[in-house]
Amino acid sequence: MARTSPKRARYIELSNFLGVDFANEETEVDVRRSPYAPNMVADRAGRPEKRAGYKQICSYDGRINGIHFFDGEMIVHAGTHFYDAEGNLLYEGANDARSVSFVMGLEEIADEVSLLNHSLYILDGAHYLRYDGESLEKVEGYIPTTRAAGMAHEPCNLIQPKRINCFHGDGEKVEFQLDGNELDDTEAIVYVDRQLKTAGVDYTFNAQEGTVTFVSAPPKTSGDDNISIQFAKTITGYRDTIEKCCIYGTFGVGNDTRVFVTGNSDHPNRDWQSGTYNPEYFPDTGYTDLGSGNAAIMGYTKQYDSMIVVKEPSDETGLFLRTARLVEKEKEGTKTYEAEFDVKEGISGVGAISCYAFASLGNDQLMLTRNGICGLSTNAVSNQKSVVNRSFMVNPQLTKEKNLSEAVAAVWGRFYVLSVNGVCYVANTEQTCSTPSGTGYEWYYWTDIPARVLRGHGGKLYFGTEDGAVMCFRDPETEGRFAYSDNGAPINSVWTTALLDGGNFMREKSISKKGTGVLVKPYTRSSGEIYFTTDKTLREVTSDFTVDIFDFDDVDFNRFTFDIMDGPRVQVSPRKFRKVLQFQMGVRNNQADQGFGILAMMISFTMGNLTRRKNGGIKKL
Repeated sequence: MARTSPKRARYIELSNFLGVDFANEETEVDVRRSPYAPNMVADRAGRPEKRAGYKQICSYDGRINGIHFFDGEMIVHAGTHFYDAEGNLLYEGANDARSVSFVMGLEEIADEVSLLNHSLYILDGAHYLRYDGESLEKVEGYIPTTRAAGMAHEPCNLIQPKRINCFHGDGEKVEFQLDGNELDDTEAIVYVDRQLKTAGVDYTFNAQEGTVTFVSAPPKTSGDDNISIQFAKTITGYRDTIEKCCIYGTFGVGNDTRVFVTGNSDHPNRDWQSGTYNPEYFPDTGYTDLGSGNAAIMGYTKQYDSMIVVKEPSDETGLFLRTARLVEKEKEGTKTYEAEFDVKEGISGVGAISCYAFASLGNDQLMLTRNGICGLSTNAVSNQKSVVNRSFMVNPQLTKEKNLSEAVAAVWGRFYVLSVNGVCYVANTEQTCSTPSGTGYEWYYWTDIPARVLRGHGGKLYFGTEDGAVMCFRDPETEGRFAYSDNGAPINSVWTTALLDGGNFMREKSISKKGTGVLVKPYTRSSGEIYFTTDKTLREVTSDFTVDIFDFDDVDFNRFTFDIMDGPRVQVSPRKFRKVLQFQMGVRNNQADQGFGILAMMISFTMGNLTRRKNGGIKKL
């Protein structure tokens, strides 16, 4: 907060800091915020401190297209290859584009017991891959039984040309017509009473006609179907339908039992759903067209028991609400329950501009729009008020960034991190504020982070670069002062006050060297400089300081200290400025392997005469 004394000697005290403010003129910025604060972030008490740095953990040939995790193991998509964290090649011939992944259990039956065997599934826009902890291969796909008990049963699988037909033997019939002709010229696999039969000996297969003819009629059975025939019919474009997808969302009745995929440029407004607990089965009837094909689906979020499908900006509906329910149906006197997914149109004029910037923060679902970061605050998607802009304080700069369709985002603890063009816009979700757009977050701004992909996992934040490096942000709690460098390079961290006038922009002020300074946080290694910018001077350094704490485990004889106190330190600015109208105070640290943080700032000044200057104005930083 800011306070001014009614006496002639006055002071401005700044504490209880917030985030950055790029939305207001520097003279209108709340004194708790900063118009210029690169590479600072809030600590758990909301006080600004230097962000943690990052280190390289591995590198590969080719740009990083994806960072994936399965059972604690990292899988890296670099160029056209997939590697494990040790650099071992897992798969080659991948698409050189960003990839996405999800973990889902595949329901399998063993000894009449249903089991869910989890695997990592990856979409790269040209392939659909599965990693089981040992090998990474193309998903072969579930083989559906498309005919049983004399009627259609399961739909065909888009990613698997094989299918099974079952028949009931009557002891006389020898020829059986399959549910297709012009089949693949591969031999059928035939079982009768669970006994494998031999082609050319027990039966003949006519792929063109789609028939199987037995040498002798299969025996009559009074029970279930006793004839099983597996064959293949490849339909051009079926597998590509799924392999060209690059966006996914999980959803189902009660929990995430299915995966929905989209992003196929041939069908931009269509998505496909998998079978229940079966990401290797995409029924050819299980698709939905949402709105017209003029606007592509960009991603999915979830609100309570609903899935929200988000399209790109257009004049048509931008949000769709998908719900799931079980519907009772009856087949041959037997009641069954099937999942049905109903879709409801929401509001228009709202849409996402990057399919890589969706993130979930509790009940707040965030996405990048033309107007900045928006959150879906309620499940009333049909209500315009349910879409709230969360990034008001940084929007003027954020929305002008180039290549926003390439922006990537991830959640890292309490932070939502959006990266584009080598910088990051960081929301601290523990600091909220009221803005003209509604409830927003306090934001911070980081530089020198060349992230092409961004991934939060296990409490850590990883990113991949265009030149093939995988980086991980450091942890100050375990790495100490060495956490404060970017792969060995210094981090330029600054906190600058708003443009201040002491409460009267027409009177000249003299800033005193007594009572002006900064209360800084203690670190094993820390230093900084205090500077002032006024309408007469530009960024004039008034003090260089060093703040170290003695540590037996980290002794530097070039800056040896016996100081073992770990409390806040006062650093004075011993420089007087005379007859200025406006002023800014800044504190900066740009040294590697040093922490840096600010608890409070104070500026002492006296008020002088009314100015006679016709042209006064601070120089831009």
